[in-house]
Amino acid sequence: MGLEQSDVDAIQRSWEIVKETAKLRVHGINFFELMFEMIPEWREKYFSHLGNKTSAKFRSHATMIMMTLDSWIENLDDLDLVVDAVLRVGQTHADRDILSPQFVEINKVVIAYLQTGLGDKFTEEMKESWIKLLDTVVTIVKDGNAGLE
Repeated sequence: MGLEQSDVDAIQRSWEIVKETAKLRVHGINFFELMFEMIPEWREKYFSHLGNKTSAKFRSHATMIMMTLDSWIENLDDLDLVVDAVLRVGQTHADRDILSPQFVEINKVVIAYLQTGLGDKFTEEMKESWIKLLDTVVTIVKDGNAGLE
């Protein structure tokens, strides 16, 4: 991963602010709502099996997404672990035709979510660091799914 220690620090600082504002479950649901606003066709295409935002299946998946992101962020000091975890996510999502182009779109939602949620606390340094991380995630997913894309 092409992250410097300053990037790791900025990402982890911003994530701590996120976690102080609400439970990961709440962030997960709010993230999905934003994603469906930004990319409405995805609700039916990829997520119709989860039901609405009050269903246990939906809430469970939304929470799992945030817990996965939390794990990646908490473990940025062990990049081999994070790379392996990202590869696994990429491989499981490839089975549903969610490939690197879709991860590019999800990354836009992540940045928008952070900007909206953190407001002025989301500094330019934090944004640039998150973009580096998320671009790296796309590269790992693409490399891991070579031949499928």
